[in-house]
Parts: sequence; structure tokens; C-alpha cells
Amino acid sequence: MTKKRGRLSAALVLALISSILFAILILPPIHREANTQIEKAVSQAVNLVHEATGLRLSYEYVMFTGIDHVSLHGLELFQEETSQYAVLRRKVASIQQLDFIFNPFAALLGRTSSILKEIDAEGSAIELFLDSDRAIYNRLSAYLGKQTGGPAPRLSAVLKDTDIIVHTGSADVVHINASAFRISTKTGLTEISSPLVKADIRLSSMGLDAVFIDIFSISSQLSADFSSSRYQAMADVAYQGVSLRNLAIEAAQDAGGVRGTLSTAGGLIAAGSYDFKNLADFSVQMANYVPTADVAGTEGLLKELLGLQYSGNIKGGFSAGSAGKGLWYAGEAAVLGPAGTKVGGVDVSDALVKITGKGDGSGFSGNAVAQRSGYEARYSGKIAYRELELGGTITLKGKDLLAEGLISGKFGDYSLKADGAYSPGNQKLAFSADALLKNTDRYELKELRLGYGAEGVTV
Repeated sequence: MTKKRGRLSAALVLALISSILFAILILPPIHREANTQIEKAVSQAVNLVHEATGLRLSYEYVMFTGIDHVSLHGLELFQEETSQYAVLRRKVASIQQLDFIFNPFAALLGRTSSILKEIDAEGSAIELFLDSDRAIYNRLSAYLGKQTGGPAPRLSAVLKDTDIIVHTGSADVVHINASAFRISTKTGLTEISSPLVKADIRLSSMGLDAVFIDIFSISSQLSADFSSSRYQAMADVAYQGVSLRNLAIEAAQDAGGVRGTLSTAGGLIAAGSYDFKNLADFSVQMANYVPTADVAGTEGLLKELLGLQYSGNIKGGFSAGSAGKGLWYAGEAAVLGPAGTKVGGVDVSDALVKITGKGDGSGFSGNAVAQRSGYEARYSGKIAYRELELGGTITLKGKDLLAEGLISGKFGDYSLKADGAYSPGNQKLAFSADALLKNTDRYELKELRLGYGAEGVTV
């Protein structure tokens, strides 16, 4: 027993002495050699960035904090313009600290795609001017197009506290901030996620100021060659005190085009696709949809309209080119006034308006029907948008009324010819009318005929 303890103690002492000698004699040369190789790698990265983008890369210092950990501090990516009298620099991007975690065993075994395990970036800031910085994107795209493919590295990356500012015009700015982006290629796909991204959009040229968008629960997957991708997210949008909440967004892209779906908690579903050539289509579905379930902050007439109940199914699209037919759409939509609802002070309880038909960029043809309390008004015909042209039939009917007529005209001048009968009880009042509506605010009655029994009156 004593001999075994003595052998064990001797082994421990020998291991301790070996560790000390390794730390004193071996680690410093390894550390110095590692630092030398890291400096070379960073220098190569600086040259590579300039070749690919035309930008210069600088950093404050590099730290080799372990056999598998390298940390770069104070990185800046900038444009540099040199004149005869000065050197002008504009910072495009910066990172406070960038950490690389390596797998030393993969390096020893020659598994290049597994050497880099993790990248952590903290305090990233990017500022772009679309008009002038488009050249950076074009140069980078051309550079990547010349590269030969190889095994993609299997790693994960975390970008903490990322701030992006994009100037889209002289007074138009998009500001994006993300608390964290997580990127992983460990499964062979590129997976990107973020718990929350905030966007502040100010497009003064379009009359949009301070549009706030919160995008959360972001999840995306891109194939190894980036030929296909899928995206999912939730979003809230706010503008001038009005907010649209809990938008569910799904999108997918492949060689055939891009497709997307937007749905709300209240029951609105909108979908669309584009084939990257000349064909796009869209659809909108509503089933007893009350917009106030998703929209907050409205007042007055708008709030009353959003409190109505909407249903419908609309499909459409756009096709360009010589064989294309431009914009088209078809389907039906209906609006119902729930019990006790008023719009503009008018009681619209159980009132129903329904539109069915089809149209294009020039006009619409179909039926428009309004119903309430047993009465119905219907228009069947066409509407030309540009000329405000009407051409079709009008019908009014109820338990004691039936009237039919023709309406035609454009640019605010319309003619109406109609006849019908009003039959309260056992009596009947027949009538016919020929009238003109001028400039939508003045009426001219050309002829009115009234008939009661065998008697008749013409005005």
C-alpha cells in the first residue's frame, strides 16, 4: 500500500515538473510564433478587404489571449481619397471588439472548414450613402463572382449592439439597430436570427417622417450557395400615432422567384410573388376581419371605418413586356356594419356593401351592391378610372319598391334614365325619369312621369 502511494506521489510530482517546464520553455515560443502568424493573417486580411471593396481596414491592436482565442480591437473600415494637399477619410464601418475562437486540432488535421469555430463582434456601426457607396457593392460583387467555390466554414457568429444608418437621399435616412444577430453555418445552411431589430425610417422626399418598425423573432435560412432562402419574422409598425401590431411575415426565395405572406392576428392574409422577370401576382383574403383588432391609435371617421367587418377574396397580378397585360385583379369584397355601429353619425347596423368583378389599370367592371333593412341598391357595369366614366344599370328594390335604369357619362357629367314602381299596400305609383347630373353638384331634370292607376302626370 505504501509503495503504491509513493509511486502515485512521484508521478504527480513528475507531472507537475513537466507542466512547469512546458509553461516556461515551450509556451513562450509558441505564443510568440502565434502572434507573428496572427499579425501576418491580419495584414493579409487588410489587403484582401482593399482588393475586394476598395476600402481600407485599420485596427488598434491584436491580442492572442489563448491557444484558441484571438481578439482584435478598434477596427475601422473607411474610404480614403488622396489629393495633392490632403488625405480625406470617411468611416464606413467600425467594430469595437472582434473575437475569433479557433479549433487547434482541426488546424493540425488540415480540416480548413472547421478551424474557425466562432466569431463575436461587439459594438458594430455602419453608415452608408446609397448613391456614392453603390460602387462598393458593385466592386464586392465582381470580386466574389471571380472566386472559386470551396467548403464553407462551419461556425457560429454573434453580432452584439449593431447600428446601421443608410442615407437613401439628401434628406432620407433609414436607421436600424439590433441588440444581437446570431449567424450559424454549422448545419451546412446559413441560419440568421435576431430577437429584435428596430428601424426608424424618415423619407422626407416621399412625405414619410418617423415611421417606426419593430421586427422581432427573426429567423432565416439560406442554402450553402445562397441560391435559396427562407425568412420568418413578426413586426409592429407605427406612424404618426397609429400602429399596426403583430404582423406575421414569411418569405422564400429560389431560382423561380420570391414569394411572401403577411398575416395579422385579426384575420387578414396577404400573399404575393415575383418571378424576377416580368410577372408578379398577389392575393388578399379576409374573413369577418375587423381592422381595429390590429390597428391602434386611430380617431374619428377612420376609427369608425376600421370598426366595420370586412370579408373577401381578391387575386391579381402584373405582367410586363410586349405580351404582358399590365395590372389585373378579380374577386369580391364585402363590408358589414355590426349591430350598434355608426359611421359619421349615421347608423349602419346590419348594412352590407359588396363588390364583385374584375379590372385592370384602366378600370373595373362588375357589380356593386348595398343592402340594409330589406332594401337593395345595385350597380352593374363599368367604371373607367381616368375619365371617371360610368356605363351600366342601376337597380333599387325592396318589399314595396322596384326601379331600374341606365346611367352613363364621364368627367362628372352623367345621364340617368330610369323607371319603376312604388307599391305600398294594394296601391301602385309608377314613375319614370330622365335626368342629368352636371359637375357632380348640379342636377337637371329633363322629364319626370308619374302614374297612379289609370292616371298619369308628366313634368
